[in-house]
Amino acid sequence: MRVLVIVMSLILLGGCAASVKSQAVRGVELRKYNKVFVTTLTTGSGSQTVTKAGLGAGGVVGSALLAGGLAVNHVMTGTDQVIMAGQDVEYALRDIGFETVSSAEQADAVAVFSIATVRKDPIAGWIADRAMLQFRDVKTGSVLYTAKSESSWVTLQIDNLIGGLKKEIQKAY
Repeated sequence: MRVLVIVMSLILLGGCAASVKSQAVRGVELRKYNKVFVTTLTTGSGSQTVTKAGLGAGGVVGSALLAGGLAVNHVMTGTDQVIMAGQDVEYALRDIGFETVSSAEQADAVAVFSIATVRKDPIAGWIADRAMLQFRDVKTGSVLYTAKSESSWVTLQIDNLIGGLKKEIQKAY
């Protein structure tokens, strides 16, 4: 039992952090590319979860008010989580100081966000193995900066992967 506790502690301390790697083109300052259009590659889905609430018998996706009580069902897919993760990336970039714009024509750079297969873990919630954010110059299409966040030992929750990307991008900004 003691050995199990020690192993679990080591995994939690050493394995639950995202390792983040970044590459920047020499001489490029992200601050000069302040207007960013964020696009999400929905490469990772593959999971679906159904959440139910009680006080009645429900069997319909969505929500239903029954004569005997209230029943609510909600379906969330991995693709839905990828879209929400893309919105979280936009929020993180605005928090750093970027201005997010609604089209590539208005932007200095396009930030392409991708995330590995997103799946529902019964304990940890929505998890993914890695996430990547790549900044490309709108005029030339060339890569300016790439940040890649990977889980180590233990697969991370999506917001931990995005948090790792945010910390790395803050250093470059």
